[in-house]
Amino acid sequence: MFQCYLEVEDLLFIAIELRGFCVLKLIYKDNTMKNEIATKFNNVKNSSLNVSVKDKNDIFIAILNGSIDTYNSDFFAKKIEMVKDTDYRKIVIDLTGISYISSTGMGALIQILKIFTSISREVVLSGITPKVMEIFKLLGFNSFFKTYDTLDEAIFFLEGNKKPTITQEKEIFPKIIQCVFCGQKLKAIKSGKFRCPKCSYLIVINTDGKLV
Repeated sequence: MFQCYLEVEDLLFIAIELRGFCVLKLIYKDNTMKNEIATKFNNVKNSSLNVSVKDKNDIFIAILNGSIDTYNSDFFAKKIEMVKDTDYRKIVIDLTGISYISSTGMGALIQILKIFTSISREVVLSGITPKVMEIFKLLGFNSFFKTYDTLDEAIFFLEGNKKPTITQEKEIFPKIIQCVFCGQKLKAIKSGKFRCPKCSYLIVINTDGKLV
């Protein structure tokens, strides 16, 4: 065990290439190491698709930027499939930064969903842009996935929280909030991410109407 930790960086990259993931599983026994391992995965990228990862409350989060097409869909699928050899039971794939998904890319997403569902893992999608959602609907794939408007919302629900009822939402919003950076008061009509019109600070409001 001492030798594994001594050579952790070299062994980590070997495990990734071989898809063995043995070192990742060993290190995950120590929760203090998770962020360090997630940082290593941020270097895993393709020229047209960047895959960065992190975790929160035992939820694995893959944040994508670029496009998913014929040329990188296999790369994308294999990287996400690595997670099946870890202890993560819940996975979020955030598509906020994805501008285009081809039919092959959709096939990769379906492949990932089938693999993780077969081993009792939960996979959800977040941040699908209207343009990409049109492709989902065109191919009839929008009914296959659990989708959330934002990454924060996906995490919120995977943590076991329930979405407020329509009545509760009406009671919460609209709500007056204050920018924590410049103090500007704003009127929020729903949860989500917003830019302060005065200082452009990013404001995130959860479904309870609270600043995150």
